[in-house]
Amino acid sequence: MKNTLKILVFLAILQAPAAMKAQDVSNLPSIEISSKIVPSSIETSTGTVPFRIIHPPEGGHIPLVKKSFVYGSADPAGTLIINGSTVPVYHTGGFITMIEYSTGPFIINALLQSAATEQSIIRKVRVEEPLSLPKNKLSIENVRPEMGMGVQPGDSIDISFRGTPDKKAYFQVRGLSKKYPLVQQSSGYYRGAYIVQPSDELNKARVTVTLSDEINGRKITAKSAGAITRIPDDIPEMYEIISDTAIMRAGPLLSNYDKAGYLLFPSAGTRVRAIGRRGDELKIRLTSKKSAWMSSGETRPLPAGTPAVLTVTGSIAVVEKDNSIQVRVPLGSRVPFETTQSADGTWLDISFFGAYSNTDWINYQSPERVVKIIQWFQDDPETYRLHVITRPNSWWGYDARFEGSTFVLEFRGPPAESSSNPLKGLLVAVDAGHSADDTGAIGPLGTLEKDINLSLAKALEQKLTEQGARVLMTRSSDELTGLYNRPQIAWQARADILISIHNNALPEGENPFEKNGYGIYYFHPASYALAKEIHGSFKEAFGKNPEAKTYLRDDGLRYGNLVLTRPPQLPSVLIECAYLIIPREEALLISKEFQLDCAQAIAAGIRKYAENMREK
Repeated sequence: MKNTLKILVFLAILQAPAAMKAQDVSNLPSIEISSKIVPSSIETSTGTVPFRIIHPPEGGHIPLVKKSFVYGSADPAGTLIINGSTVPVYHTGGFITMIEYSTGPFIINALLQSAATEQSIIRKVRVEEPLSLPKNKLSIENVRPEMGMGVQPGDSIDISFRGTPDKKAYFQVRGLSKKYPLVQQSSGYYRGAYIVQPSDELNKARVTVTLSDEINGRKITAKSAGAITRIPDDIPEMYEIISDTAIMRAGPLLSNYDKAGYLLFPSAGTRVRAIGRRGDELKIRLTSKKSAWMSSGETRPLPAGTPAVLTVTGSIAVVEKDNSIQVRVPLGSRVPFETTQSADGTWLDISFFGAYSNTDWINYQSPERVVKIIQWFQDDPETYRLHVITRPNSWWGYDARFEGSTFVLEFRGPPAESSSNPLKGLLVAVDAGHSADDTGAIGPLGTLEKDINLSLAKALEQKLTEQGARVLMTRSSDELTGLYNRPQIAWQARADILISIHNNALPEGENPFEKNGYGIYYFHPASYALAKEIHGSFKEAFGKNPEAKTYLRDDGLRYGNLVLTRPPQLPSVLIECAYLIIPREEALLISKEFQLDCAQAIAAGIRKYAENMREK
C-alpha cells in the first residue's frame, strides 16, 4: 500500500502545472528515488544500460527558452515518462525528447516503468527569467556604457538602459551641462548616443541617466559603471603586438559570449596605433577610414612619444624555395596586412596598412609555375596593395608572414602527380577533435565525442594509407593536444591537407528532431573546393535513401570561423560526421562499420579534390 501511495504522489508531480514545477526545489532530493528496487543499471539485449539523464546536468542553468531537449539512457523494454509525456527509447537504450520549460527553478521528473522495476529521477535545473520591471514605481537597470572607454573627437558613445516603460528619459555626461534625449526603442529599453566633440575634456566622466514620470512629478537617476576618458590626439598612443595568435576583429565585443568577426591576423612585432579603448579592448587605427579591435592582452604599450610613421615598400622578388613559390616584399617595419583571395584561385591581394610604394622593380626569378604577374596599387595615402595573378589550380594554400621586416607570401601546393593515383604522395593531417582535457559532446549512452573522433580519425588513417596517401595524426591517443597546436602541427610538417573530425551537439532551445545529420565546414575560399567534394561524398554515401539504415540528413556545407579551418597554408576542412546527442546517430557512430563508411566518404572526397587539383 505504501508503494502504491508513493507512485500516485509521483504521478501527481509529473502532471503538475508549470507554476507548481517552478516552486523552490532547493530541499527536494536530486537523484534517483523509487518506490521499488533501484538497481544501478538494467540488463537489456544490448548489454547493461543505466537509467540516467545525461543532459541537462543537475543544477544546470538553462537560458530563457520555452522548450529544449533532455537526453539520457533507459531500458528500451520499459516505459519512460518525462514530465507526464511518454518518451520513445531507442533500441540501444538512448533517448532524447523536447520538454516545455517555465522560468525559475524547474523540476524534470523521469519515471521508468517495467514489469519488474520502477525507477524515478528528479533533476533540478534553473531556467533564466526575463528581466521584469515594476510598473508601479520607477526603476532603472543595466546602464551602459558598462565598462571604461577611451575616446577621441568624432567617436559615438552608445548610452542605454532598461527601465520602467513609457516614461521620459535623458542623459548627461559629467563635465557637460547639456541634457540629451534617450528614445524608447522597445518596451522599457531606452537608447541614445553622444558624439565626442573636439572641445570635450573628458576624464573618467560617467554618464547619468534620468527617468521621469511627468504625470506624478517623480524621477530617478542612475550612473553608468563605465567611465569615459579622452585619449590625447596630439601624440600617438602606440603598442607592439606580442602574441603569435593575435586577432584583429571588425568591431568591439558584442557581449560576454559574442565577439565581432575576424578581420586580420597581425604578426608579433607589428606596431599599431590605438585610437580608442573599451574595457580591455583597443581600437586600432589602420588608415583614416579603417579601424579594427583587438585585446590589449595581445600587446605591450610603447613609450610615450613613439612615432607612428609610414613604412616604405621596396622592390619585389618572386623566387622558388623549398618546393614553394615565394613573393618577397621588403618593408621598413612590420605593419598590419590583410589578404583576400578569389574563390577560383586565380588571384590573391595583400593590403598593407601604413605603407606607401617605392616599388620600382618586380623580379620574376622563378618560372611561371604559380605567379603569372604582380601589380601594385596605392589605394590611398596609407594603403599599399599587391594584386597577385596566379595560374588556376597551381596552389592549394599560402602562408603570409614576416621574416624580419621582409614580408613573405609563400604559395603552397603538392608535388605534381606522378601516377594514376591522385592520393599517392600526399601528406594528409588528420585531427581527432578534442582530447583528454576536453571531452566534447556526450551521447545519451555516455559516449564521449573525443573517443569517437579518435576512432573515426584512425579509420580515416587506415583508408588513406590503403589508398596511397601518407597520414599525420595530430593525436593518436588520449594525450593532451592544445587547440592552437593542431594546425601548427600540420603546417610544421608541411602537410598538404588538414581534416578535423568532430561530432555535433546542439545549443539549448534547438530541436534535435529538425536539426541533425552531417555538416562540412570551411573558412578560406581555397578550402571550399575540398569541402564541396567531401560534402558530395557524404551525400552519396548517407543522404540518398531516407529508408536506409545509415541515412543522415544533410546539415549543410558551411562557412565556419573555426581554429581548425582558419589555417591558410593548406586546404582545411572540419567535418561533423553526425550528431552524437541523438540516439540513432550515436548508435551509428559507435559502430565500426559506420566509422569505416565515414572514413571512406572522406577519403573519396579528398581523392576527387586531388584528382581535379593536382597537376599531372
